[in-house]
Amino acid sequence: MNMINPTQLKENGLLFFGNQHETVPTRLLFDPYLTSRAKLAWQLIKYKAREFKTGLFPSYDILGQLLSDKTYAEGKLSRKLVSQTLLLLQLTRWLTLCETVRNEQGQVMGNVYLLHDEPMPIVDTIQLNNDYLKLLENAANHRDITVRNVANHIIDNLHADPTQWHYVSHIDWIQARFNAYQQRIQQEDEIPLEQQHQLRQLPQNILSSHTELSQKERELSKNIQSSQMELSKKSQRSHTELSDSVQYKYEYLYK
Repeated sequence: MNMINPTQLKENGLLFFGNQHETVPTRLLFDPYLTSRAKLAWQLIKYKAREFKTGLFPSYDILGQLLSDKTYAEGKLSRKLVSQTLLLLQLTRWLTLCETVRNEQGQVMGNVYLLHDEPMPIVDTIQLNNDYLKLLENAANHRDITVRNVANHIIDNLHADPTQWHYVSHIDWIQARFNAYQQRIQQEDEIPLEQQHQLRQLPQNILSSHTELSQKERELSKNIQSSQMELSKKSQRSHTELSDSVQYKYEYLYK
C-alpha cells in the first residue's frame, strides 16, 4: 500500500464508503398540490443536481422508467404523464424553466431548469421566467383534471392573498449562497495539486490493500482448515489404533 507522508498533509483525510443519501425538504413531502409521483420526480431531479454546478436534467425516458409503477417489469411511464408531472412542479414553483436553448435555425436544443428547495415566491418566479403567468393561465384549462384543479387553486390563492406579490425576493439569498460557495471552492483550490492527487488515490489504495489482505486471509484460512482436517484424520487414526490395541489386550487377558 502506498502511504502518504504525514508531513505532506496539513489536514486529516476523510473517506466515506457507505451508501449515498439524499435529503428531502419536509415541505415537499407535505405539499398539498403535489402528487406522490411529482414528489418522487423532484427527488430524482435533485439527485442529478450539484451545488451551483451544471448537471444533466434527467431525460423523459429515464424519468419514465424510474417513475413507473412497474419498473421491475421494465414498465415505463408515458411521456404524457412525465410531462404532466413536470408541469405540476413548475406550477407549484418547485421547478422553474429559466431558458430554452435554440440553435441558429431556431430549433430547440434543450431547456435550462432551476430546482428549488421550497416553492419560489411568485415575484421571483416571474423574474426568472416571465412566461409563468401564461403557463398558469393555460394550465387552468388543461385536459388533465389534476393539473387543471391545481392551476385554478393557485390562481384563486393568488387573488385571495395579494401580499404574495410583495414578499421579499429570494434572489439575493441565492446570490449570497453562491458567493459563499465560491469562497469554499477557492479554499479547496489552495490544496497543492500533488496532495489532491494523493488524496484521490487514497481510497483506491485502501481498497486494493484490503483486497490483497483478504486474499491472503482466505489462503491462510484454507491452509489452517487443511491442516486441521489432516490433524483430525491423524487423531482419528491414532484413536482407532489405540482402541484396537486396548481391545486386543483385553481379549488376550481374559481368554
